[in-house]
Amino acid sequence: MGSFVLLHGPASLFEAVPLRPEHPGVVLSSGEKHVDVRWVDKQGWWVDEGVFDPRWLEIVSQERYDEQVEKLRASSWKGTQRSSR
Repeated sequence: MGSFVLLHGPASLFEAVPLRPEHPGVVLSSGEKHVDVRWVDKQGWWVDEGVFDPRWLEIVSQERYDEQVEKLRASSWKGTQRSSR
């Protein structure tokens, strides 16, 4: 399993993808200028077809990740409204 991360980025990012600031995810693969992430959905997981800039990701402990997952899933956020994979 990859690193636990939280998403940070410009406002335009959150207009383009159905994720929230400090959205939790797990890194699937990475390169120097890109990262593929499996994002937490309302139930299950969501993998975006795009890649994310490594500067937008904060590596966190599993404890902080778990807290963000619980907070996100308990929130009013409706999820990606796409199929979980």
